[in-house]
Amino acid sequence: MKTMLLAILLCVGAPASAQAPASAQGVPANSTALALARGVVLKIVPDGTYRKLMQGPMDQMMGSMTKQMLNVPIQRFLAGTSVPPDQLAKLNNVSMRDVMTILDPAFDERTRIAMSAMMATMGDVLAKYEPQLREGMAQAYVHNFALQQLAEIDHFFSTPTGTAYAQRMMGLMSDPAVKASMEEMMPALIQAIPAAAQKAEAATASLPKAKKIEDLSDADRAKLAKLLGVDPAELKKAKTQ
Repeated sequence: MKTMLLAILLCVGAPASAQAPASAQGVPANSTALALARGVVLKIVPDGTYRKLMQGPMDQMMGSMTKQMLNVPIQRFLAGTSVPPDQLAKLNNVSMRDVMTILDPAFDERTRIAMSAMMATMGDVLAKYEPQLREGMAQAYVHNFALQQLAEIDHFFSTPTGTAYAQRMMGLMSDPAVKASMEEMMPALIQAIPAAAQKAEAATASLPKAKKIEDLSDADRAKLAKLLGVDPAELKKAKTQ
C-alpha cells in the first residue's frame, strides 16, 4: 500500500529536461516560471483530487489487489524459505482466504470495510496537505523544465485535449486495463518475495549484528529507557530474563 501511495504522489512527476533551467543549479526559481508551474499543477491537481482518488479509484484498486493476493496459495509465500518441501506439500495449495474463511466468517466484509476506512483516512490526510503537495510539484516542474517548456506545457493543458488529459492523468493507474495488468503480476511478485528476502539477508550479512538488550552498556540502556519512557531497571530486568 505504501508503494501504491507513493506511485500516486509521483505519477505527475516529469523527467528532467535535457537542459536544466537555472533553478535546478541552485539559483532561486524565476517568479514567472514558478507562477506558470503553479498554474500547470493546479490543472492537474485541483482541490479535492487526492480525497476523490483515495476514496474512489484507489479504494477499488487496492480492494481488488488485496482479494487477488489473498487467493494466492500460501506455498508461494513460503517457497525458497527454510520450510521443508514436505511440509509445503502438505499445504495442498491452501490460500490465506481458505484459512481466514474458517477463522473469521466475516473476513471478506471486514477486509472491505477496513480497506475503505483506511483509504478514506489517507484521503483526508492527503487533502490536508494538498496545497503543500502542489507547491512541491510546482517547484519540481521549475527545477526540471525551462520557462519556454513550462509555457508549452501550460498551453497544451489549456487545449481541449490537454484539459482532458490533465483531468484524467492522476486516475490513470486505476483504469481497468492497468488494474488487470497489476493483478496479473501480483502472483509473480508474491512468489519473488522469499528470494528477495534471501538476497537482502545476503547483502547485509557483512554488517554488524543488531544489539540485543543484554548487549547494551549501562549508558546505552539508560538512553534507550529514556527514549521509551520507561525505568532503566525494567530494561535491565528484561536483560536477565
